[in-house]
Amino acid sequence: LCTRCGEAVNAAGGACQAMGHVFHRACFTCSMCSESLDCEHF
Repeated sequence: LCTRCGEAVNAAGGACQAMGHVFHRACFTCSMCSESLDCEHF
């Protein structure tokens, strides 16, 4: 499940892992400004 939205995450939907959590790529954003983040750097 996506840490941010709680929906199921699959590889086809663009999964992203960072700091021990799983996110949809679209859900992986800065908690301060909501800017999209590149999960390749986490």
